[in-house]
Amino acid sequence: MLVIIGTRIPKRVRGVLQLWMLEPKANVFVGNVTKVVEDRILDFIQPYINMNTDIMVIRDTNTIQGFSLHYFSNVDNKITVNNDLQFSQRPSKNTSVNTET
Repeated sequence: MLVIIGTRIPKRVRGVLQLWMLEPKANVFVGNVTKVVEDRILDFIQPYINMNTDIMVIRDTNTIQGFSLHYFSNVDNKITVNNDLQFSQRPSKNTSVNTET
């Protein structure tokens, strides 16, 4: 099973993904493809990632969670591992509050 979730995915990439996978919602692709096709899809995606595109890939693996996370983006999202479990970590926003009146 392969799940690809993205934002602002180029039309060419969406077209190729739609050939191999279902798109139940805009920019969400789900499919059960072979390992070879999965690797080719991921190799095809990488050159099209630019400053506006974020893609998270969830791959079926033989791990404790049953899947692995991969980010292809220029955003500071990180995947952290704790006790062999993967977590998606977003950068914290600086929430300084001006208390002067």
